[in-house]
Amino acid sequence: EPGSITIPLMRQYVDDFVLVSEVEIRQAMIFAWQRYAERIEGAAAAALAAVLSGKVAAPAVVIISGGNVQPQTHAQVIAGEAT
Repeated sequence: EPGSITIPLMRQYVDDFVLVSEVEIRQAMIFAWQRYAERIEGAAAAALAAVLSGKVAAPAVVIISGGNVQPQTHAQVIAGEAT
């Protein structure tokens, strides 16, 4: 979109991109819930999924920001149900 600063900032500060699957994102959401009792949304789980799947080498810092997931949707993810 005209005037957007996202792409220029990414070109300046982002070194690499990592792709994670929906399954890996779900696994990260489950991990966060079981290990830390944190309800995180899929977008927030993406960075965690990259580390847990081994696509990003440790040590790594993962900032998880985003808990905008409906309780019912989260429960379905934790139960392993398709959403």
